[in-house]
Amino acid sequence: MRKLIAILIIALAYSCNKQHNYSPSNFEDSVIVVKGHISDSIEIQQCQITFANDIGDTSLLACKNAEITVSSLSITNTFSHSANGTYLSDSPFALIPGSNYSIKITHNNKIREADSKMPYPINIDSAYNLGNSHIHLVLHSPKEQYLYYELQIAHLDSLDADTVWQNVNSIDRNVIPIIEGEQDVNLNAINYYGYSYIANYPMIKLQIQTLNADVAKYLLYLHEFSSSASNLSESKNPPAYFSNECYGLLYGSQKYEVIFKMD
Repeated sequence: MRKLIAILIIALAYSCNKQHNYSPSNFEDSVIVVKGHISDSIEIQQCQITFANDIGDTSLLACKNAEITVSSLSITNTFSHSANGTYLSDSPFALIPGSNYSIKITHNNKIREADSKMPYPINIDSAYNLGNSHIHLVLHSPKEQYLYYELQIAHLDSLDADTVWQNVNSIDRNVIPIIEGEQDVNLNAINYYGYSYIANYPMIKLQIQTLNADVAKYLLYLHEFSSSASNLSESKNPPAYFSNECYGLLYGSQKYEVIFKMD
């Protein structure tokens, strides 16, 4: 068994959400797609808003005239367009773990809204591999909530700043529930159709987020929708997280990185 050395890095400031472009149900409407992450660190928060494209069109058309607010604990934070559809908060702020928050996006006099609750931070005590297919985490969570994780690989056997990380696909759902208290968690999305990334790459990075139940259940529902539509060879729009047909996600979470170096 190859030995894994786990290096835990708390990373609350980056966003790793994937954006997908969908064909709008009414081509006369401006269907927008939002992506972003609000952290619990007091900082300038950001998100991106683009317009949905036809299926197969990977170009991004920036939405530059939207109004965005994030409200929590009787405080409303506003955003302004910076460049290429990227919006920055007008002042630094943070979402407090356990607090309720509301997101409002207005474009062409149409309001898109979503309400949620900021999840809680976790403590990752240890991480190691189980054979060549699973990664095992020992962690503590103060509340019942969800984890979301993604995998990256690197060819370089170093932690230099120029290490190039590559996102990999997974056939598993990367959203799992966790309970309150100390627990062992197995992350199964380390293989792709039998191909073991652990056995074949010198560097592996897990990007982990805590999620509130509504965000996690939306991602699970979206996964089921995608699987069903694919199996039935259907072409239709997915369910939207925001009201008034606004796709993508803008939500609060804590983020962590776990880097494994193979010896």
